[in-house]
Amino acid sequence: MADLRALRAAVAVAMIADSDEAAAAVCRVCTAALPVQGAAFTAMASDQARELLYASDLVIEQVQSLQFSLGEGPALDAFRTGRPTCIPDLAVVEVARWPILTRALAELPIGGLFAFPVGVGAITIGVLDVYRSAPGWISREDLATVLTVLDLAAAALLALRTRLPSGAQVDGGGGGSPGGAWLDGVGSDRRVHQATGMLIAQLGIGAEAAFARLRGHAFATDQRIGAVAEEIVARRLRLDLQPD
Repeated sequence: MADLRALRAAVAVAMIADSDEAAAAVCRVCTAALPVQGAAFTAMASDQARELLYASDLVIEQVQSLQFSLGEGPALDAFRTGRPTCIPDLAVVEVARWPILTRALAELPIGGLFAFPVGVGAITIGVLDVYRSAPGWISREDLATVLTVLDLAAAALLALRTRLPSGAQVDGGGGGSPGGAWLDGVGSDRRVHQATGMLIAQLGIGAEAAFARLRGHAFATDQRIGAVAEEIVARRLRLDLQPD
């Protein structure tokens, strides 16, 4: 089984150094930790508003291009439903499901294709696609790694939030209407995104929980969330798992 602590640390380091590199790190972690040959990471606001952030190889890049050009496929299904779309054997997929894509994928060296929605709370903000060259399921053991990778992917998208396709909106996870100076700067402050990534690595929690922890501390101590994030990024403050 993959070292989940090491996975979190690898992406957190990339995120702190360069948020653009975080998307590539997610895909590299995915292909190294899972029995797959390639991965692609796409930010999405709708079927049309999307941005391929990283593709590990030309095969998965072609898969993504075909899906979005044709308007059908597992990535789009995962985004629309908010649920994984798993195709362990493309050779037995009913043509009626994706009539044009099925024929196009038959030309590529792909046995299985899996698409996982990346979300913050109930909002899907992206999709992580992976493929296997031979047919086969991802094992139950590997699913724990998948969940960790999806949390890391969500954190990477938080770090890349200012580059999301037009119209994308990300709720930090609390629901309701934000209020008070302690929430200022959430939408554009790079420090907040970096601090969220660090909390994911330090506490072993998901992106939504990490952001909620950051926001809760800011509220409890009557500080702006950006100021708290700056303290965390500078390593002058370390939050624990207990609420304030």
